[in-house]
Parts: sequence; structure tokens; C-alpha cells
Amino acid sequence: MNIWRLNIKTDSVDINPRQFCFNQSIMGLGWSVESKSKHLEWDEYYEKAHKNYKEERNDKGWWRALNAIKNRVKINDLCWSRDLNGIYYLGRITGEWQYINEEINRKADIVNVRPIEWVRVGENDSVPGTIVNRFIRGGTLEKVNGATTCEFSKFLYNQLTDDEFYEFKHIEADFFSLIHSDDCEDIIGLLLQDMGYQLIPSSCKKSTVNYEFVLKHKKDGHKAVAQVKKGKEDLIIENYKNLDCKVYLFTTKGRYIGKSLSNVFIIDIEKVERFIRSNWKVLPDKVQTWINIRESLN
Repeated sequence: MNIWRLNIKTDSVDINPRQFCFNQSIMGLGWSVESKSKHLEWDEYYEKAHKNYKEERNDKGWWRALNAIKNRVKINDLCWSRDLNGIYYLGRITGEWQYINEEINRKADIVNVRPIEWVRVGENDSVPGTIVNRFIRGGTLEKVNGATTCEFSKFLYNQLTDDEFYEFKHIEADFFSLIHSDDCEDIIGLLLQDMGYQLIPSSCKKSTVNYEFVLKHKKDGHKAVAQVKKGKEDLIIENYKNLDCKVYLFTTKGRYIGKSLSNVFIIDIEKVERFIRSNWKVLPDKVQTWINIRESLN
């Protein structure tokens, strides 16, 4: 089975399409066609839609989304979505593709649908970082890869429905795919303070390109900055050569590109993991929660 992310963005004006999907127990897309029938079979829909969206408009998103909802999504796959208030939902696909041409569907611009059983998850602190990040960019309906995200989604669905519908594999869960970007920053900030630095709180509020926060060492007062990236984001060492202080870099899955510099220090991921294991009591509550969830998956 697969995990999907649905970011509902239709041309509806009068109806909130996201809430419409949650209320109607459907996952749905737009890309409607002219028809007097309330329901269309796939061949008829495809012929009209291909002419309208592919041949006449060259809409590149149409077939990518429709192929996914019609052919690639399978019954019992799980799908993540969220409403306009930032509340996340997780749903289990329960039926095949349908084209529904009712007036309310046209108003919501939700006509290509699959039946789904949605359950409310909550705000983003209850959602894996990999899922939250997938709503930043990308198409309407996309597959989400990663064993940790998949097993956590099955685990959470069982928990929220109070049903052991899914058997989930006990895996060596990737902790850094569960936590969020700000969790990573918190952990690195705590680690550096454990190394003798004191964090300057006001520096965390400033939007800077090259670093997240500023620190001073309590022994001799020397200055340091830290840059933290989550996911497959590379860090280019050369970008920090002109900073007149020590620079600490950390990326969870990216690369450190370029020649080493005397003022730049790479924080090894194993060092971070050792710090997490040894300093449970000082970790933020949210990070402790994700650690507990990881242990449940292992």
C-alpha cells in the first residue's frame, strides 16, 4: 500500500473545497468537463478532458493528478490532507474512481473523486515533518515515499480509529523524518549549549539566510552561529568563509559541499543522536513525543 498527499486547490468560489471533501468523505479533484449526465464513465470523461486540458490548454497538471486518482491510488491506501485552518486529516481509500457531476460538486469544483474515510489528526505538531513539508510545494496529489512515514501513518490510523486495520512493520524508524525543521533547530541549539555555548534568544527571531541563531561561549566569549537544515538540503561551505566567527553546520540528509574551512565545523549526525539519547530530560516535549513514537515503530 502507498501513502498520498492531497493538497486541494480547485477553482471553487462559493464552497470551501477542502471542507467539502472532509464532510462528504471523498478525496477529490477538479478538471470538470461539459456534460448533462450526473455520472460519467471513464472513457467518456477521458475523451472530453483530454481534448480540453491536454490538446487545447496543454495543462500539464491534469493528467498527472487524474492518472494518480484513477489508476495509481488503490483501495486501502492512506492519504493526508489539511483544511484552511491547518488541521490535518488522514484517510483510508475505500472505493474506486467516480466522476460526479452534481451541482454541488461543480460548485466545489470537486468532480473526480474516490470514497475515503477521513479521521481528524490535528495541527502540525501531530504530523510527521515529511508530511508537513510536502504541503509547501508540489502538485495536487502526490505519492509520499519513506518507510518511516508509511508505517507511522498506518500506526496512527489504527490508533485514531481504535481499530487494528493495518499491520505495520516494526522498522528502524528514521527519527529525523518524523520531527520538524524547528525541532532540528531546537536539538542543535541544545547540543551547542551542552558544548559550553549560550544562545542569544533575540537572534532566533531574525530572518537570516546563512544561519539560524547566534551563540557566545561562556568560557571565553567567542561568537558562533549555526545553520540547520532538515531533509535533502545541501550546505555549501564556501558561503560561510566571510563570517568572522565559528560556524556549525548540520543537515539531516543533505551534503556538505566544498573544501573545509578553519572556521566551519560540521556536526556529525551520530553525535546528535548520542546527545538525544543522553539528554532526554532537557528535550522539548514535542521531540520527546516523536521519540516515543519512534520506539513504538521499532
